[in-house]
Parts: sequence; structure tokens; C-alpha cells
Amino acid sequence: MKIRTIAAAVILAACLSACGEADDAPLDDSAAVEEIDTPEDGTLIEEPESEFEKGEAVPETTERLRSVGITDDLVQQLAEVGQVNNYGLSIEQPMTEFEKQGLAIGQMMNCQDVNAGDRTYEELMQEDMSTGATWEQVSEMYGFLEESFCPHVLPEPAQ
Repeated sequence: MKIRTIAAAVILAACLSACGEADDAPLDDSAAVEEIDTPEDGTLIEEPESEFEKGEAVPETTERLRSVGITDDLVQQLAEVGQVNNYGLSIEQPMTEFEKQGLAIGQMMNCQDVNAGDRTYEELMQEDMSTGATWEQVSEMYGFLEESFCPHVLPEPAQ
């Protein structure tokens, strides 16, 4: 139900955190080829896991959330409300810190839209119900957003 929405938010958070600003410098052919050293016995050297693979919070995303007024405590509270109302990636498993950040980024953008007058809570609730959420689930989530989360969300700083 909400898995698609939250998965998209997680991917967006990962991209926004890991991709950074675009570089206007031209690429040369040497930058496109990377040589990998392998041990003498031919075994592969494993790359370290990314934050996404480990489920850890991404520092750049944490900073982005904090820059708009969302504290670590608010992210945890949102995740608790989201988990019990099926806004997580998996019903069976608790959200990782990375997934919690994805949920927070997605709801941060919703709050900014509502705070700017571009959308209403009712429109967002209808959108969630159209993907399978129940009235009880969206009522609980948007009650939390309206009362406890969105009032703290500021517009993103100009870059």
C-alpha cells in the first residue's frame, strides 16, 4: 500500500544525499575507466556497504532534515506512527534508520507543500487512500503530521 510511496522517498533521499551537486566540468575518457586491483590469487575485493545497504542514517540527509527544523526525535516519532499505520517499507520488520529518513524526507516535502498552500492535508490523505491506505491509517498519520510534525517544518534554505 504505502510501500511504493515510501520506497520512492527512500530512493529520493539516497539520491539527494549521495548524488550531490552536478559538476559542470567536462569529463575526459580517463575518468570513465576505473582500474581495480585484485589480489594475486584472483579473489575479488568487496566494496564496503553503503548506508542504504546497512540501513544506517545518511549524515547529509540528517543535516538536511535538521536545516528545516526536523529533529532526530521527530524522525523517530514519525517512524513510530508510520510503522503502526503501514507507512513503512515492510510490515514485518521495523524501519531502518535509512528508511526512517526516507519517510521523513517524503513527509517533509508534503508539509512544505501544505505550509506553502500548494496542497491540503485532505488531498494528501485522498492520495494515500487511493494507494490502499485505510481511513484509520491516514487519519492517524495526518493527525500526527498536522499536530506534531509539520508545524516544525521550515522551507528549505536557498542554495
